[in-house]
Amino acid sequence: MTIRKILLVEGSTDKYFVERLISREIPELYQEYKKNTFEIQPKEYKDIFEIQSKGGVNNVMNEVQIILRDLLESSNDTEMRLGIIADADYKNADGKGQKTETGFDKRWESFSKILEHYGYFSDLPKKKLQGTLFQHNDGLNPIGLWLMHSHFEDGYLEKLLLNSIDKNKPITNDVTQGHLLTEVDNAIKNLGAKELKVFKNFREEKAKVFTWLAWQKEPRHFIADVIHYKDPQNDLIKIDNKNIQALVRWLRQVFV
Repeated sequence: MTIRKILLVEGSTDKYFVERLISREIPELYQEYKKNTFEIQPKEYKDIFEIQSKGGVNNVMNEVQIILRDLLESSNDTEMRLGIIADADYKNADGKGQKTETGFDKRWESFSKILEHYGYFSDLPKKKLQGTLFQHNDGLNPIGLWLMHSHFEDGYLEKLLLNSIDKNKPITNDVTQGHLLTEVDNAIKNLGAKELKVFKNFREEKAKVFTWLAWQKEPRHFIADVIHYKDPQNDLIKIDNKNIQALVRWLRQVFV
């Protein structure tokens, strides 16, 4: 039996964050991931845990259809375990007040329609931080879907992180991460007051996270760096936070 374990994500930011998260929280899955050289867009799916960075939610949706079509049309003895992580984004996130297919409900519906076409079904979530497992009429493995940030509300990965920051963590004797985050908020507000804020409001969470990372005692440049590669004492978020642990539980449900 060939096993395919594939997690589709939107981009490299998501990929490296999930990689760092599973290395800490799901070591057995991380060992599967490390069995072979990682390919950003591999041409074939191997019997390892693969994280494919697909470069945007539309590409993720297209890739889901390709994978499912190959799976259901193939006569090979293959067991598929597929998970999808994408941003819910925000309603009218084009910044022009135009109707868009963004926001949690619309994004969930878009994925649901694709999966329904291939025999998978689920109800719209009624609670946050649970994720969705789409079941199949013929008993195939469920397909997991997690829309950032909480799988219930609009948002991005960055909102998940902002909700998980260890605000009491000291940077110096007199300064905590909470103090630093407050100054980041003030700086962004000042940009608006001085008419220097050139990004749209729905991008503010991203601006906060990357500014906060850059203002660390040792500046960090990547979202994955909120989880230290080696020393948990140097983490910038609480791994045991309910938001992070909900995502971990979903990953376990789908892949372990």
